[in-house]
Amino acid sequence: MRYIQVAVSVADEEKLKQELAVFEAIKDNYPKYLLTLDDVFVADHDGIRTLNIIDFLLERTNVNEESDIG
Repeated sequence: MRYIQVAVSVADEEKLKQELAVFEAIKDNYPKYLLTLDDVFVADHDGIRTLNIIDFLLERTNVNEESDIG
């Protein structure tokens, strides 16, 4: 299991906080991903990984690493 949140952009700090807040209520240890069209972003927010959605869809990022499997 993993959690995925999608946003067009999180370049705006308030939008980033809004999208990350969704994960804060989840208290388990399953992987959490924020997918966005942004090319520049902080890759990790306290364990929540941010990925470019195009890279994710084209499988250019490895979200199936053993450490990501709950």
